[in-house]
Amino acid sequence: MQDSRFFLLGILPLTFGIACSSEAEGPRATVPPFGASGAGAAPQSPGPTPAAGLGGATSSSSNGGSSTSAGAAGRAPESGTPTTPELTTPGPATMPGAEEPGMNDPPTTEPPAPTGGVFGLGGPSRCSGGSLSVCESFESAPLGSTPPAGWTTAGYGNRTLTVVDDDSARGERSFRIDVAGNQAAVVGMLVRGNLGPLGARHFGRSFMKIAAPAPTGFVHFDAFEARGNFGGQLNMVRWASTGTDVGTSQSNWSWIYNVQSTDHGEFGSEGPRSAHARDGDWMCLEWFMEEAAQEARFWYDGAEVEYLHIDTERSEIPVFDSFNVGFQKFQTTAAAWRVWIDEIAFDDERIGCEG
Repeated sequence: MQDSRFFLLGILPLTFGIACSSEAEGPRATVPPFGASGAGAAPQSPGPTPAAGLGGATSSSSNGGSSTSAGAAGRAPESGTPTTPELTTPGPATMPGAEEPGMNDPPTTEPPAPTGGVFGLGGPSRCSGGSLSVCESFESAPLGSTPPAGWTTAGYGNRTLTVVDDDSARGERSFRIDVAGNQAAVVGMLVRGNLGPLGARHFGRSFMKIAAPAPTGFVHFDAFEARGNFGGQLNMVRWASTGTDVGTSQSNWSWIYNVQSTDHGEFGSEGPRSAHARDGDWMCLEWFMEEAAQEARFWYDGAEVEYLHIDTERSEIPVFDSFNVGFQKFQTTAAAWRVWIDEIAFDDERIGCEG
């Protein structure tokens, strides 16, 4: 397309004494979106769209540069009034077909604050809203072995429990459990007491990550254990995983419902063993337990695990005195374990992985 500034200069007969001629303009060339470099490039918002004027086109610069109008060239002069085209100092020449300055500059608005990927992973903590009965992000806890306010630590074996900033589901900090190799039973848990109504009925949620590659061999480990008196005996009700190695078969790590009683041993429910714990990335664990209905439910990465809906099976759910969140395992593994826990929450309604 012939540039509008050259067109204006070409119609100044009083100054240059030459006749003006111009070719009829065709449709204006389409400007490719900012950042497009070929097929498959994602479209972006272009700069200002040129508005066609009578007998010409108007173009403008979005970065404060010059603006020229050729629309006046096609207007009829007023009767009896001699016309002398106004002299206009052209800006820098633009080659025909070239993009004008500022046409495709990137937007100047600030990008939105990051919210993270799926379930907000990698984004800021979502515990600060205050809408949940309990939500622990570890963001206010000091780095090191001191547990956050409202929690204590419990367990035994050669292990360390620390607030760290080397990995997290959300925010900057999390709680890490390191277990040395060649040990049998090792327990490393954060403990929450003074549960109030949550002891009789609660929804829970935590994010858990097991460092890869995980130890091999058969193992039973727990991510959550709630304790309370049932029929005069202490019952420890758990969401656990049992199996040999990471994988997707029934013999590999699989989530189960498990109860350990000081009176009558251990029992549980594990169904078809089709929901598999994994290593190397964050897992979202959710659950529900109610003493009056003797009901428990489990969700994994946002989807309910149907075989872990405990309603007609033996459950033995007491009114709980404490919730334990962390990592505990009961078989010898040669290799060491490293496990992170983050964004622990309890409430009287389902929290969800996005909460």
